[in-house]
Amino acid sequence: MNAILFVLTLAILAPGALLGSELPEAELPRDVGEWVRVLVPLRIQVPVTGLYGTEWTSELTAWNEESVAIVQGSPFVCRLDLCPPPLRQKADAVWSPYSAPARGNNRAVILFVERRAAASVWFALTLHERFTAELTAIPVVREDDFLRGGVVFPDVPVSAARRIHVRVYDPFNEPDSVAEVVIEDALTREILGSSSVTLEQAAPDQPSSDFDSHPAYGQISDLSALLRDGYTGSVLVRITMNHERPFWTFISLTDNATQDVTIITPQ
Repeated sequence: MNAILFVLTLAILAPGALLGSELPEAELPRDVGEWVRVLVPLRIQVPVTGLYGTEWTSELTAWNEESVAIVQGSPFVCRLDLCPPPLRQKADAVWSPYSAPARGNNRAVILFVERRAAASVWFALTLHERFTAELTAIPVVREDDFLRGGVVFPDVPVSAARRIHVRVYDPFNEPDSVAEVVIEDALTREILGSSSVTLEQAAPDQPSSDFDSHPAYGQISDLSALLRDGYTGSVLVRITMNHERPFWTFISLTDNATQDVTIITPQ
């Protein structure tokens, strides 16, 4: 079967309207366990203004080699139209009116891919600053790659030339997730700073559903602010959750002059 490429762009249709033919509900699995949960960490559809006059957007692309349903939210309430049949070449995806934009700083979404053929679906997510030519790849994370307990980033460079952003996600959108973030000198192991980050649960945009549209989310927008003034060097960042449920996190470094972004992911 020919592979099919999608670039996901913003489009709003009336409730129940789909871009392609509607897949009968009976053909979609109703048990959330028959779907693979996928975290899209930064879904920026409308440009967002940042520091230094920057404007940021992201582009999500899906490569679907089978007729595999991909949905945001419950497939029985709202859906992201990558669902067969048929699949159109380079079809625009449709964000259902039920899938409200993420709230506040939470710009992540959760997608669900049919487990029966999830290996046939691939994603690419890029971050783009309007006034630069650089694209930055952001991982799209499947549930098998979620973390548990905690993680250590052993070598994060700190300087006045860049800003450091820490993002933490609870892909199951539970109400009680807290991340303890501890910063140590990478050489001496001296504790330089710490912060407790309470993840904000995303308000449900559909009632009584296991198909969460958004994760719970928390962030540290400027890690350097937790350190003494003028500190430069390499630090170790330790993130520990208050539970053993799956979570995910990453760190971004943004150059203040060029706006180039470097992504540090758990290894």
